[in-house]
Amino acid sequence: MGDPVSEDELFQRAQRDKILLETNASRAAMINYMAGVGGGVAVVLFGHPFDTTKTRMQTAPPGYYKNTWDAVKQTVKFEGIRGFYTGMMSPMYGQMFFRAISFMTFYTSLRAISTLSSEDVGDVPSVRSTILAGAVTGLAISAVEAPIDVVKTKLQIQVCMCILMCAHFLAI
Repeated sequence: MGDPVSEDELFQRAQRDKILLETNASRAAMINYMAGVGGGVAVVLFGHPFDTTKTRMQTAPPGYYKNTWDAVKQTVKFEGIRGFYTGMMSPMYGQMFFRAISFMTFYTSLRAISTLSSEDVGDVPSVRSTILAGAVTGLAISAVEAPIDVVKTKLQIQVCMCILMCAHFLAI
C-alpha cells in the first residue's frame, strides 16, 4: 500500500482536476466555435448563388424569368458572376456567427444535460440528451437567424428591383 494521503492533498488534487476539466471544456467549446465559423463560410460560398437565384425568381413579377436557367443567364448577362454573390457579406458574417454559436451551444448544452442526467463525460450521450441539446440550440439560435435572412433577402433583390424599375420607366 502507498502512503496515506492527507485531506489537504486530496483537496489540491481535486482542484487541479477541476481546472484541467474546465480547461478541456473551454478548449472543446472553442474548437466547436471555430468549426462553426468554417461551416458558416462554406455554406455561404457554395450556397449563396443558388439562394440568390431562388430569391430573384420568387420576387420577380410573373413571366420575368422563363425558368431557373433564364434567371441564371440574365444574372450573368447583366451583372456577371459577381451578381450571384450580391449581398453576400451580411449572410457571410451572420452565418459565421450563427454556425459558431450553433456548434458551441450544442456542445455546451449536451455536456450540461449529460452531466445533469448523471451520464459519464466519456460515455456516448443518450438519445434523450442529444435531442434536448438540439432543442436548446434551436431555441438559442432562432433569434439570430431571422434578422440575418431579412437583410440578405433585401440585398439580393435590390439589383433586381432596380432593373425592373428602370425597365418600367424606359417603357413609358
